[in-house]
Amino acid sequence: TADPPAAVAAALLGYLRAQYPLPEGAATPGEIGAALTAAGAPPELADDFAEAFRACDRARFAPEGGAAESLAADAAALVARTEARA
Repeated sequence: TADPPAAVAAALLGYLRAQYPLPEGAATPGEIGAALTAAGAPPELADDFAEAFRACDRARFAPEGGAAESLAADAAALVARTEARA
């Protein structure tokens, strides 16, 4: 895609919306983390997802040369850890 970090963030949000009843208005990393906690996710998991969204934002808005290569792998690992907890 033209914006890989945005695609990773969208995929993560789609996954979370399928797993938890997140409000539509939860869009920022802090709001997503708080919504996950309110929905019953363990606090450390909510923190991990909030940080993943922060990493996507950093990669999206970094000056030329910002590293976005590992975002997809990191997101996949986070989802795998989440699934292993279930």
